[in-house]
Amino acid sequence: MSKRSKEFYPGWKMTVEQHGRYWRDVSAVAHRLKVKSEEARQLIHERAFGGPKSAKEINHLKDFDEFIAAVKALLQPANLDAQMRQAEMPKTRLIHAIQELSPEAYYRAEALRKFGLEELDQLDESQLTMLRNHLSKRAAAIRWPAQSERVKEPEEAECPF
Repeated sequence: MSKRSKEFYPGWKMTVEQHGRYWRDVSAVAHRLKVKSEEARQLIHERAFGGPKSAKEINHLKDFDEFIAAVKALLQPANLDAQMRQAEMPKTRLIHAIQELSPEAYYRAEALRKFGLEELDQLDESQLTMLRNHLSKRAAAIRWPAQSERVKEPEEAECPF
């Protein structure tokens, strides 16, 4: 991920890259529907958020996912797969974070202990959020073997000869 993708656009709650995509998508919807950009923007916001919302208040996670889902529904109304993938993005993001925080055996055991399920895709968004938060707190105190023991390269390994 580039440094630019993590920078927030000044005065906005989305990243620089998301800001650029926001305006490209508004323009694409306006072109497709043959309306002015402001009309397209208002239509997208109505579909995504249920009413008016300042573009500066769209956060870089869930709100932006909802914005993209609304754009896809307007640009590709027959493509339900793309719309469903976008709707699942918050869960996908949480699962990825959990997998990055700890080894699979540990997060599976914790999910089983806390929720009675060990498969991450069986957990709902609130359960995944709780598990991610739990693992984040634990990860700071735990050094996993893979983190503390560096595998020796063949030339570094002790040779009995």
